[in-house]
Amino acid sequence: MEPAAADDLDALAASLRERLLRDAADGAGDVEGRIRALVEAGRLAVGPWQTLVDEFLVSGETILRNLEAGRARAEAFGGAMANPFYHEMGFSGTEIALVSKVYGVIATLVGGVLGGFLVARFGLFRTLMIGSGQVDAVIEHRRVAAVTLTGSGPAGRAVARKAGELLKKTVLELGGSDPYIVLEDADLPEAATVCARGRLINSGQSCIAAKRFIVPEKVRDGFEALFVERMAAARMGDPLDEKTEIGPQARRDLRDALHQQVAASLEGGAQCVLGGTVPSGRGAYYPPTVLTDVRKGMPAYDEEMFGPVAALVSVRNEAEAIAAANDSVYGLGAAVFTADLARGERIAAEGIDSGCVFVNESVRSDPRLPFGGIKESGYGRELSSYGIKEFVNMKTVYVK
Repeated sequence: MEPAAADDLDALAASLRERLLRDAADGAGDVEGRIRALVEAGRLAVGPWQTLVDEFLVSGETILRNLEAGRARAEAFGGAMANPFYHEMGFSGTEIALVSKVYGVIATLVGGVLGGFLVARFGLFRTLMIGSGQVDAVIEHRRVAAVTLTGSGPAGRAVARKAGELLKKTVLELGGSDPYIVLEDADLPEAATVCARGRLINSGQSCIAAKRFIVPEKVRDGFEALFVERMAAARMGDPLDEKTEIGPQARRDLRDALHQQVAASLEGGAQCVLGGTVPSGRGAYYPPTVLTDVRKGMPAYDEEMFGPVAALVSVRNEAEAIAAANDSVYGLGAAVFTADLARGERIAAEGIDSGCVFVNESVRSDPRLPFGGIKESGYGRELSSYGIKEFVNMKTVYVK
């Protein structure tokens, strides 16, 4: 990555700080941390992406396997790629990028970081601030060859349906109900800290936020006490306040829908040991909430809880923990906490059905690693060389 490009990343992050804070779900401290993380991700990604773009999209001449008279060649799709970011507000920012009001500022930041580089170097990437009613026309356009979407299940189905009619390639990164298994040999204080952080990222409004916490009965009480303590310590308030850790939800109706899920789970037999009430006053706030005795059939178990609500599920042993983790229509991310790293890796690699599983750490994306889900969390992979390869034609050339 060229030094000038690194300077541009820093300057862009600084210039958009206040705009991002005004629309942020988190407090100022967390927003600044996420800006720093984004800038660092840019540093990590732009160099490898430049190499991969040169390799796959510019020269289009990567030979994957030489036979006696054959070779495989990766070449760019003959057109643009649409990338709608979607929240319940509507389709958001556009390779072409598409952006709702909910994520407009963030899309501007991402678009500026990535778009500035791609436009300057290759003439690629444009952002279209359009409504959901206009997305079909973008997908239908003859210059659009493929579509990738990050958003909800209904949004993914709508985009896949339209792209499928036109036989255009799609990659979908959709919702999740990430299970975190805390085994009996885990470092409970550390696990509680990581789990609370994973649940409260972006005030709980993240597809890869921790959702269900699966704990053996032997350590349930100990973990619950530590976890509740850490969730309760998170300060909710004005996002412009440097001490704020939990900001408002994206919209009031989404906050109200989250509360309805909590209420339905309580009616089904769950217990609320923290939060669970809608605050009075301005803003779509919802407090850090912990539900215990969560079981199958409750929204807190079966559905994605898109807010700062944690569901504690008690099991008897490792086998039941793995079964509970996999008992979901989603499969985006998961985590396992254990002192036995070999045991954790075995469970992660062979036990849990998910696009990614982290051991003793919360789930996150990294531009150097492939990212995506299975089941109703979508298909295909973003990031890394695998993300690039999703949108190239692997052509076989045979010459006798």
